[in-house]
Amino acid sequence: MGREPSPTTVYFVRHGQATRFADAADAGLTEAGVQQAVATAQFLTAQFLPAQFLTGQPVAAVYTSGARRAMDTAAILAQAWGRVAIVDPRLCERAEYDPTADMPVADFVAMWERANVQRDWQPPLGDSANACGLRMAAFVAACHAQWPGRHVVAVSHGGAIADLLHQLVTQAGLAARNPALAARPYDGAVLRECSVTVVRVDAADVTLLAAASAAHLP
Repeated sequence: MGREPSPTTVYFVRHGQATRFADAADAGLTEAGVQQAVATAQFLTAQFLPAQFLTGQPVAAVYTSGARRAMDTAAILAQAWGRVAIVDPRLCERAEYDPTADMPVADFVAMWERANVQRDWQPPLGDSANACGLRMAAFVAACHAQWPGRHVVAVSHGGAIADLLHQLVTQAGLAARNPALAARPYDGAVLRECSVTVVRVDAADVTLLAAASAAHLP
């Protein structure tokens, strides 16, 4: 029998602070968001030092959703490790508000909050919460298949990361890592911009190593 592939560690980073969505359909980072991304690159580099010593390559790949705020964040991270970020649509947010569309902000918020609770409900915009979590989980499995034994960084969104955690871990498991996140998984003050959520995946299981860690942020 062949050996099982070594575990892969995936670091999910929520994008940095973006300009107000009322101002742009695809908002980029604010200056504060840029500084958050720089701080996150420095923090993750320290985590990767053993891997760099062993392989000469601290990060196998950096992936990002196609949203500008995520791509801007990923570009800063990728540059720190000599990588070019790769867009993967599985990392996109559950639904994106478009200020140029006909849906008022209040209706978008109501839609979002309903989907948080009715997880199989298909909203008029975007994905259901369960569908979002499943595509994020598929991304994790694909990373293990392609990058066994390596570190992968993925820049995504607060809702998508929360939906992923709902798929991968129990409420008790999440509470053990971050009680506030378990209580309020869709609260942006808990799952902060450029917070880091870490999962280790092997052939048999997925282990949550960190949930919305933000101690590195200014």
